[in-house]
Amino acid sequence: MLGDLTWNNASDIDVKRLPGKHRLLVRGNHDKQVVVKLRKWARVCDYLEATVLMPDGGKRTLVLSHYPMASWVGARYSIHLYGHTHGSVPPMATEFGGRVDAGVDVWQFRPIRLSEVIVHLDEIRRSGLAVPGDY
Repeated sequence: MLGDLTWNNASDIDVKRLPGKHRLLVRGNHDKQVVVKLRKWARVCDYLEATVLMPDGGKRTLVLSHYPMASWVGARYSIHLYGHTHGSVPPMATEFGGRVDAGVDVWQFRPIRLSEVIVHLDEIRRSGLAVPGDY
């Protein structure tokens, strides 16, 4: 979760309904302490860099934060996922990575898979909108 899960609600009901065993919360500006302190989270942080194993055996680096960044660690190859902006900050494709708003309000109010993000970035690259240069 990239923050703002309960939008200031003091209840933890939204967290209890989440699927999965290893839930990560990257804190947002609207997450109340009651939600942050739940034991349902495997980890709570403000920023996270993670390397994930892909189905083809390759690895991808993810940079996760609630807020979008103009430049992030390994921007040429890594994927930066964020929320907070409700689609107002456009995605950006780099040579082999990019930046994408992963908020549910941008994706028909559903969680997205990393494979969808990669396809989305590939479409941006094919359209010629990738940003070359030093990030």
